[in-house]
Amino acid sequence: MAATHHRKSLEVIMTFDPCNGFYDGDLVPEPIEYVWETDVAVQQLLHTCPCVKEFQLPELEMDLDEVEKAKWACKNLEVFCARIRGLDTKEKITRTLQLWIEGKSKKKKRKKRRLTDNGEMWRRDLVDSKDVEIFAVAEAVAEAEASLPLVQALAQPLTQPSPVSQPPHIPPPPPPVPAVKGGLSIEERVARHLLRFDELKEVWLGTKVWIA
Repeated sequence: MAATHHRKSLEVIMTFDPCNGFYDGDLVPEPIEYVWETDVAVQQLLHTCPCVKEFQLPELEMDLDEVEKAKWACKNLEVFCARIRGLDTKEKITRTLQLWIEGKSKKKKRKKRRLTDNGEMWRRDLVDSKDVEIFAVAEAVAEAEASLPLVQALAQPLTQPSPVSQPPHIPPPPPPVPAVKGGLSIEERVARHLLRFDELKEVWLGTKVWIA
């Protein structure tokens, strides 16, 4: 790709089609088939171009397994607009962006607390600078899951005691758990990746643009 010759100065990677309407709707658009084949080549730009601040390819669907193979060089990324394979519903996309917003807020609070703690690293035994985004996602997920048993308990109907002669009530089995990689769901993995970019402010994953 010709853009690789400008990898030390390239700041914007984008396509522009004023008629696509991708950023305005709630419906998740289908990725364009021919763009799938350029996924690896486009990611190569992100791996080697440290100055990129805007990445807007709404037609592209990225493979998260490929994304996680190597770190992106664009540490100052501010805008990210692309599809992620596996985030194929509005609910999954919304959950991912909620985790990103929550994690970003926790990172800001943690940074402020460290700065006001007389120069001492807060929770030195747990938080390492390179793993801050992982703990931010983990904490956001843990808080959401902590309230799940109470919600489930409140949702259960009240039952009368069964006569001794009747067998005990056996609840139905829980629904199958979605496949995860490394203990994280696709939503958590994408949020963790987004949290690696401290300057990231605008994200589009298939519905509307979210701003943090």
